[in-house]
Amino acid sequence: MKTKSAILFGLAVLLLFAACCYAMTVKVKTTDNSGIYTTRLIVGQHTDIGEVIVQADNTFLYIQYQIDLDNEYTLFNTHLWAGQDLAEMPVNRKGNPALGKFPYTATQLDSKSWAQQISLYSLGLTVEDICLEDAAVFFAAHATVTRRIDDLSSDTETAWAEGEPINPGGAWGMYDEVCLTCEHPCDGVDAWGFGQHDLPDSWGWIGELPYFDCPWRKQPIYLEDATFVGNIYYGYNRGRFEAHILMDLAYELKDANLYVGYDPPVSSDPDTFNGDKIMVYSPQDAFGNGAVWRSPEVWDGDGLYVALHAIVCPRENDE
Repeated sequence: MKTKSAILFGLAVLLLFAACCYAMTVKVKTTDNSGIYTTRLIVGQHTDIGEVIVQADNTFLYIQYQIDLDNEYTLFNTHLWAGQDLAEMPVNRKGNPALGKFPYTATQLDSKSWAQQISLYSLGLTVEDICLEDAAVFFAAHATVTRRIDDLSSDTETAWAEGEPINPGGAWGMYDEVCLTCEHPCDGVDAWGFGQHDLPDSWGWIGELPYFDCPWRKQPIYLEDATFVGNIYYGYNRGRFEAHILMDLAYELKDANLYVGYDPPVSSDPDTFNGDKIMVYSPQDAFGNGAVWRSPEVWDGDGLYVALHAIVCPRENDE
């Protein structure tokens, strides 16, 4: 039997870490996946003077009026309505928008910009609702805008966020629509570091450092379908075992479990491996791109078995 303290014999290093917050997130659905929807702010039915910008998070829908900074108009009054049902928009008997009954208003702004946050709750929505099924939200954004003609007079015009007519054939007014969607969390998929030996009871592998002065190993990390997701590098650094994970740019690390011992693991279950956890410690570095482990103990050089189990997620495309 190899002489080594019980702490070092059969050492199992178990690490579980969350590289980032995998939470469900509400956003506006857009073709570029930016979550920022824009439509033109139109004055006098024809002239583009700026934008109306719509964004969302888990609590609010945000609607912002923004007049171009180099445009001569400024916002004076605003009237805004938003809801899931167009039939709930306040209108008069002729079907024209009843601006005085719009729930969100501002007066005497004299500004190029104005924004309103609208709670999802007030729209009858929750994060859970949206994550079960995308939700359409309609909005009608009206503004009164002014521009200076001379020192004694100014011009006042009506502006709307560009969209569909509220009352075709009636008074001028438009509504638009956004879709709220949910970015679901990545539950993660199993990956194993490649090695010289197969795991005893599952797919995956066990690596080996056969002697103390063995060169550092570089082993790929694969999904079960042989998709490459990164590399693990491990070896001795001044007698102490050290391991580094470096993920491929298309994937990020969510959780990881590392076994190191004088004997190979008898189980592929990353929560137990050989059953008894001798020591648990945190890596010096851990993040979505990888992790680093450094053992505080000096090994005697009899050779080690190494098994890496990882949970990985595809990295979102930031383009």
